Amino acid sequence: MPKFRFSRIRFYEIKELMQHVKQPRRIDIVLMNRSGRKRQRINDETYPSKLSWQTDHKLQPTMDKMLHDKKYLAAFRSFLQSEFSEENVEFWLACEDFKSTASPQDLHWKAEGIYQEFIQPMASREINVDHHIKEKIKKSLEKPSLSCFDEAQKHVYLLMERDSWPRFLNSDAYLSLKYKSRTRWYIYLIVEPPNTQHFIMDQDDRKRNKNIGKNFMCRLQCMFSHSSSSESRLSLEDTQQWSQSLERLLESKYGLATFRNFLKSEYSDENIEFWLTCEDYKKIKSSFRMSSRAKKIYEQFIKAESPKEINIDYHTREQIKRNVKTPTMHCFDDAQKIVYGLMERDSYPRFLRSDIYRTLLENLAADATKG
Repeated sequence: MPKFRFSRIRFYEIKELMQHVKQPRRIDIVLMNRSGRKRQRINDETYPSKLSWQTDHKLQPTMDKMLHDKKYLAAFRSFLQSEFSEENVEFWLACEDFKSTASPQDLHWKAEGIYQEFIQPMASREINVDHHIKEKIKKSLEKPSLSCFDEAQKHVYLLMERDSWPRFLNSDAYLSLKYKSRTRWYIYLIVEPPNTQHFIMDQDDRKRNKNIGKNFMCRLQCMFSHSSSSESRLSLEDTQQWSQSLERLLESKYGLATFRNFLKSEYSDENIEFWLTCEDYKKIKSSFRMSSRAKKIYEQFIKAESPKEINIDYHTREQIKRNVKTPTMHCFDDAQKIVYGLMERDSYPRFLRSDIYRTLLENLAADATKG
């Protein structure tokens, strides 16, 4: 008697999986809800050609609704991070936070922070808006108002609505969240041969990782294509040198960009963001700018339950709290040293073993072989 293999899979994956199964002798699907009261049996002859969720547009939320819903917003940000294109939604969220600012003093340093992170040329998360809008924002920073980013925010919203949002609605991130919120159905699939499903899933994962690696490599090239330096092209030799040390990785603009995206994919990018912020902070000459920037860094990374709170000890945190009152160039040095050590011991070794780094090496090696 043949052996059957029972696999539990999600309902919206069944159609794609069935297309790859080679000549199953019998397919029986048993659906049951959480309470187990209702049952329905479907065989391969009565299985519908189109699943209802594919045409059920009424259940799809609008992008505006999604951006104000914590669950959908988290899924959308995760989806954009997987595509290395999360700067638009991060800018939109930063603008929403900016418009809720009450203090004129806070308004000034928040506006400056948004400009440096998203607007100015070569910003770490530079958004795609035209030169005219950027210049208007730059001029408004002298006396910032709550509406100084409105035009750029509207432009970014429309970009997401036309481009990222339709792809998100077809992504696993959205479909998984959508059907977790409804009645959960369990599907038991009886097929032969027993290992077909796992082979196909592994093959799809490898193909997806390879495509992500290629897409990210192209994006890296585009990010720095205007550079005239000797490091204007990503090379296999330079990429291999990233494994020598964390310092060598962070010295490379390509290495830094890749490492940051790896940490974002793990939702642990606060350490590298803090380290980079400290590097910029130490270049400030103006005492007024240093004071406002130190306060911003404290509110963003150091203060308990801050949005990007870093993992440092209580003594260091209290010392920084006192230093921020009369800040100097070195008031964050101890915390920066701790954070660098954490990345060197923990995140950096994982990065070297990650799919994104290994795929980059494989693609560059393949390109070098082709000549």
